[in-house]
Amino acid sequence: MASNESPLKRYLDQGVEFTQITQKRAEQIVNRLVKQGELRTEQAQDAARELVERSRKSRERLAKQIRQEVRSQVQNLGLATQSDVARLERRLAKMEGGAAKKTAKKTAKKSTKKSS
Repeated sequence: MASNESPLKRYLDQGVEFTQITQKRAEQIVNRLVKQGELRTEQAQDAARELVERSRKSRERLAKQIRQEVRSQVQNLGLATQSDVARLERRLAKMEGGAAKKTAKKTAKKSTKKSS
């Protein structure tokens, strides 16, 4: 089955290996394509750069998808987020502050009554 895709595109589409490709590995792949006659020597440097760039973009997309999935799973579990905890801490601090003021007022009233 013949493919209309370039040899370089076929290599890129072959799997997850390319999400972490290094410049050295890209050059090895491109050199192999040159030796096999599937890529001209003049195209080699550009092809290696393209491999590394596409690898970087694939890695970024994968990381984004993982972050989204983790966020979704955390929501499904009903776990509190950092902002939820911060909001509750502020609310608790306000409540504790109000309770302390009330206690201080009651204590002041009792001591005023005793001294009368």
